[in-house]
Amino acid sequence: MSVKPRDLGPEDQRGLETAVGSAPPRPGRAPTANGTPRGLSPESKRAFETARPPRKETASDREIVREMLPAIRRKRDEGWSYEAIRQELAKRLGFKGTRQTLYNYVWCFTKKRPPSPADAAPKRRTVRETLCGSSPDLPAAGGPRPRATLVEKLNRPV
Repeated sequence: MSVKPRDLGPEDQRGLETAVGSAPPRPGRAPTANGTPRGLSPESKRAFETARPPRKETASDREIVREMLPAIRRKRDEGWSYEAIRQELAKRLGFKGTRQTLYNYVWCFTKKRPPSPADAAPKRRTVRETLCGSSPDLPAAGGPRPRATLVEKLNRPV
């Protein structure tokens, strides 16, 4: 049994037209005289170029704890438990982590960091200190060395 276009409803006729190739033009693209689509309109291009990025919907748990760290520490000083703080953060700010996650983030953000190597400049050693070690019986660099007796040489630490 064959189906004729006049037997079909409006929805089915659109599907038949799409299958045959005479689909209606897509919005934003007007067909040219020969039926091929034109380029985007200048308004559409301008709208895309000036579009702003979508707003970030929620902050991550880490960002929430970093932002609220002073308040979290005050609540801890007031006697709040980590679980009570976690529940309040979940209710008010959408925190999704566990009590342990909250504890880990608070610990990471509050631990003391060792000074960086740039802050603590190492003391430079002279060549003599490097080769001979620093010894009180050595003269200052550049001066004449007194001769050591045999007893002094034998009594030096190894």
